[in-house]
Amino acid sequence: MNVIVERQSPDWGSQTFNSKEASALIARRLRGGTPQEEAFGSQTLALHDLWARCFTVSFAACRLFLKEIAHETWQKVNDCNGIFSEQQHEIVSASVLGGSGWVLFTDDDDWYSPNVFERIAEAKAPSDANCILWNRVRFNGIISTNPIVPTDQFPLWAYTNNYAVRANLYAAGESVSAVMQHGLANRMVEQKTWKICILPHAGLSVTNKSPCSWNSLNQAATSPEPAKHLVGLVEKYARSSFELEIGSRWALPHIRACQAFFRDVLRSARN
Repeated sequence: MNVIVERQSPDWGSQTFNSKEASALIARRLRGGTPQEEAFGSQTLALHDLWARCFTVSFAACRLFLKEIAHETWQKVNDCNGIFSEQQHEIVSASVLGGSGWVLFTDDDDWYSPNVFERIAEAKAPSDANCILWNRVRFNGIISTNPIVPTDQFPLWAYTNNYAVRANLYAAGESVSAVMQHGLANRMVEQKTWKICILPHAGLSVTNKSPCSWNSLNQAATSPEPAKHLVGLVEKYARSSFELEIGSRWALPHIRACQAFFRDVLRSARN
C-alpha cells in the first residue's frame, strides 16, 4: 500500500486556538527532549506575535488555508491508499505491514504531484533500497529546484517532502522517529544506514515556503526592521511572477490560489 503521513501540527481551525499551546507543540516536535525545547517554543511564540503586529488576518487563518491547499494536492495523488496523521501511527503500521508500497511524509503545508507514486513505481527501485529521493522544488515567491546531491548551499539529502520510505520499513517500527522527521531521515541517508534510490524526476513535490513558515518569520524577526521585512516577504510571495518547468506545472493552480490569498493578507497590513 502507498500512504501519505502528515506530521503533527496545531489545530489551526480550532475555535479555541491558542498560540502559546501551538508554539509548545511545534517545539516538542522539532526540539523535543533537548535543552533547546523551551527556548524554541518561546521563540516560535514571538514569531506568531510578530505576525499579529503586522496583519489583521490571523496567523492561524493563514496556516489553516495553507493546510487546506496541501490536503487538496494530497487527495489528487494517484495510487494513494490513504492519508494519515502522525498520531495515527498504529493504524498506518497495520495498513502497510508486510506491504510492498511506499510511505510519504510531509508537513501540513507542503504538496505532492498527482503522479508521485506512479513515478516511484516506474523507478523499479532495487529490493534492498529503503528510501527513494528526488529533486525538491521550493516556492517562496520564486521557484527553485534543489540539486539531489548535497552542496554547500543545499547541504541535505532529505528535506520536508522529497523522500519516501518502504512501507515495510515503517511498519517494522524500529525507527519510526527516523523515518517521520526529515532531519533524522537525512542522517539515516548520510550515514548510509539506508540504501537509497534516486529518481531523475523533478517536480514530484513542492515545499511551500510561505511567509508563514518558521524560517521566513525568523528571517524577518532577525532583520533590522522586522515588520517591514515581513510585509516585504508577503508582497514578494503574493505578487511575484515565474515560470514552471513541465514537471512542476501541476502546482500552478495551487500557487495561484496561495498568491491570491496572500494578496488579501497584504491588504490587511497594519500601516
